[in-house]
Amino acid sequence: MTIHSLFSLFGAALCFALGCIVFTKNHRSSTTVVFTILCMFFSFWSFSDFQLCQSDNVNRVFYWLTFTYFWPLTIPLLLHFILNYSKYLNNHFLLIFLVFTYITALIFTYINLFILQFTPVLYSWGWGYDSPESALFLSSKIWYFFTSLIAAIVLFVYSGAEKSKSISNQTYYILIGMAVFSLAGFTSEILLPFMSIRIPDLTNTSFTLMAGFVGWAIWRHRLFSLDSSTAADTIISTMSDALAVVDLDHKIEVVNKSLLSMLGYHEDELIGADLHSIISNFKYQDSTLTTLMKKDFLADIETTFKKKDGTLIPISLSWSVLKENSIFRGFVFIARDMSERERNKFILQKAHDDLEKRVEERTNELKKSNEQLLHEISERTGAEQKLADEKEKLAITLKSIDDGVITTDVNGIIILFNQAAEDMIECNSENIIGRKLDEIYKPLQTKTKYEHEFDIIHEITNNPYFSLYGRQSILISKSGKEFTITETGVSIKDHQDNTTGYVIVFRDITEKNHLEEERFKARKLESISLLASGIAHDFNDLLTGIITNLFMAKMGIDVQ
Repeated sequence: MTIHSLFSLFGAALCFALGCIVFTKNHRSSTTVVFTILCMFFSFWSFSDFQLCQSDNVNRVFYWLTFTYFWPLTIPLLLHFILNYSKYLNNHFLLIFLVFTYITALIFTYINLFILQFTPVLYSWGWGYDSPESALFLSSKIWYFFTSLIAAIVLFVYSGAEKSKSISNQTYYILIGMAVFSLAGFTSEILLPFMSIRIPDLTNTSFTLMAGFVGWAIWRHRLFSLDSSTAADTIISTMSDALAVVDLDHKIEVVNKSLLSMLGYHEDELIGADLHSIISNFKYQDSTLTTLMKKDFLADIETTFKKKDGTLIPISLSWSVLKENSIFRGFVFIARDMSERERNKFILQKAHDDLEKRVEERTNELKKSNEQLLHEISERTGAEQKLADEKEKLAITLKSIDDGVITTDVNGIIILFNQAAEDMIECNSENIIGRKLDEIYKPLQTKTKYEHEFDIIHEITNNPYFSLYGRQSILISKSGKEFTITETGVSIKDHQDNTTGYVIVFRDITEKNHLEEERFKARKLESISLLASGIAHDFNDLLTGIITNLFMAKMGIDVQ
């Protein structure tokens, strides 16, 4: 077993252990997951390199050499980790570059597997392979160095922009590891082979050294751990409320994105500015700060912020004293934009006023409607009372008249039956209401005493005037008593001239007919008496003439 194979085995164990440690630190972080995959990939690659060096025949060499063909996939994984760690993965250009790097890695992996021919060579440090003299292989190595350089530049830029000392130190150690990894790979894979100098592949060893630097950053600077500084920075940068940290001279030292967005300033315009330049009506500063220093905390002070364009924003301001080892260092101000609340308050007040106005208007309308309704109810009550009185009068009238009155609906169902009709037909109205007319009222022809060809409703309906007047009939009561009657019928019309029922009125003329017969007989006797008297008078006149003539004749005879 050579020193190179031992380094490969050690690198495999170290990368595997580092991947497990990092994953247990924060397995929900995407940065942690990507770095763990990268460690596991290098662990397997180092183990394959160890097996390759220790192979005892060519077939075994080819078997383990196949796994090393996948080395291009480590490059996009490394770039992915750097972009995720530096929070540049949201950059549209870098995201496209990462996707392009993954695609390129797959292409070079395919080239290694199916196009390039790697020749196994037994070196003094063990089995290895002779790099093919191909432009494709050289371009893959140049791509590897170029991508690693881009990743290192991203780390360098992030390290310079990061203000947190802890994160800056973490980035520093990762950057050193990246530099060692890139330089070792470039030296052993490109520079020395170009000079015809062959040494063992130092890529795995260099990544082992990088893993060592990362391990130191994990132990010393809590890399991949959620420390209070990182949490505070994240909270400050993502909180929706505006935040400013000022020193004892009221100079602004720290601002968050919400404050910059609220006021329309850039960060460099506010850092070092006086706090009172953005607070428009902050009165009695000294006494307020004195009170603040005594209480250490004040909350929900209503004031206004002045934007860069001069616009005033209503805010609710809270502040507290910033201490370090019981020594005052400054103040922390947290402001909440109350514009939306004031706007909602105004809208709510306006809606309240509108609602009160509408309620008042509606109340007045209801009062008027109520008065009108009461008036209508009074009128309707009066009308109903009048109608009730009229109905009572009608009922009394119907009861008092001698004519029989029957009222039906359009279907001939009896709905009213007066006392005279009850007496003539000899039935009770309570048992008649609701029955068909032709079941109760059956007038007969006066001459034949047969039923009429058509009932009275049919006669009314087919009459041009929808009425029937003076038809004489015979009505037989329940006990068999006969009445000579005259019938009158009319239809009941509504306001639309639709027939809603019928009224039949019949009068008993039996006595009238009897009186007329007696009167006729008397007139006949009188006529006979007058005739007899006339005849007697005429006869008397004749007799007088005869007697006179006889007397004159007698006198004449006597004279002679």
